[in-house]
Amino acid sequence: MELMHLETFVCVFRTGTLTGAARALHYSQPTVTSHVQTLERQLGVSLLERKSFGVSPTPAGRHVYGAAVAILSLVAALRDQVESVTHGRNNAEVIDITDAKGAPYILLSDGVTGEG
Repeated sequence: MELMHLETFVCVFRTGTLTGAARALHYSQPTVTSHVQTLERQLGVSLLERKSFGVSPTPAGRHVYGAAVAILSLVAALRDQVESVTHGRNNAEVIDITDAKGAPYILLSDGVTGEG
């Protein structure tokens, strides 16, 4: 699963159309369709119902949207923290990246956390 596929799906979900997402992301519409189809294939479910005017999320699509937003937010926060640390803008550092069960979890020394 690739972040760009999640980003594309989130954009389609928010715009309600493949064409609108393509415009917003500066992709071709076939690229957007391919990203969504790849994600659907990897997850084994339909995420969107195609309609004559746009798309609407399936129940699985609504669930994946929530998870994708959380994942993308966590990735953005991690990128910001790494940039801050490498450029000396603060003293935050990654303390741990998994919990006791091995699930994704990030704890930063400045108190920012993220759970997967």
